[in-house]
Amino acid sequence: KLLKMLDDVLLGEVPPWVKVALASFIFFGSIDTFWHKWNGIEMCGLIHSIIAGAFTVLILIDDISNNRGYPQFCTEINPPCLLAEVLPMITVGYAVFDVIVGLRSNRVDYFLHGVILFGFMGVSCMYGMSHHLSYGLSMEWSTIFLNLRALKKNWIDIVFVVTFVATRIFLVPYLWWIWVKGYERADDATKACLAGSEILYHSVIFAGMFFNLLNLYWGQIIVRRLYAKIRSGNAVLCKEWKPEPGQNTANVNENPESFAKRD
Repeated sequence: KLLKMLDDVLLGEVPPWVKVALASFIFFGSIDTFWHKWNGIEMCGLIHSIIAGAFTVLILIDDISNNRGYPQFCTEINPPCLLAEVLPMITVGYAVFDVIVGLRSNRVDYFLHGVILFGFMGVSCMYGMSHHLSYGLSMEWSTIFLNLRALKKNWIDIVFVVTFVATRIFLVPYLWWIWVKGYERADDATKACLAGSEILYHSVIFAGMFFNLLNLYWGQIIVRRLYAKIRSGNAVLCKEWKPEPGQNTANVNENPESFAKRD
């Protein structure tokens, strides 16, 4: 009763999606303040990626069991999964931390990622169309292992590369393409099911192109680093690497990629 009274007094007129986003921001802010890192792992990123990854699997199971198609433009007869609506709302609150990480590390790509993610998810939530973006967050599966790489395990590196390529290079761009083409081929009655359909359509086009290009940019960096590791005799991938007789090992222990770059 106390929580409901506080909600009525402080957030009575605030839309539900803003309440969820605010709660998400407070939650991740608390994690960032009191449990920023564990064994070198940034806990905010890890927890959000686990939530997103788990939710996308549960959403898929629910959509299959309730015979929902993709994309689901009209929802009056068969409403979307509740988790599909909530997940982007949670991500709106979390997106602030991408901006913070970008500012902390002076990385323009992280900063733009957070700003556009915040705006993109916010627009969909504002029009009650957040469920359209839930499957796009399946890319967070790779982020789980990106954060776990601080543990410096070979199998984590391998799973990270596999999930990055599978979700960010193939799956999500494919889903984005299906959504765009599905909207363009839809009749007026179907498009009428979408509140703010034109705004949502152009937001999907812009954000999809941005994230797909950004993932391609990150992807080529990952591939180049993996290639450098392989050329350096698996100095990083193998725990006990020994040079061949006569091999120049200067600075390899300090920077295992440097030897490959000089080869």
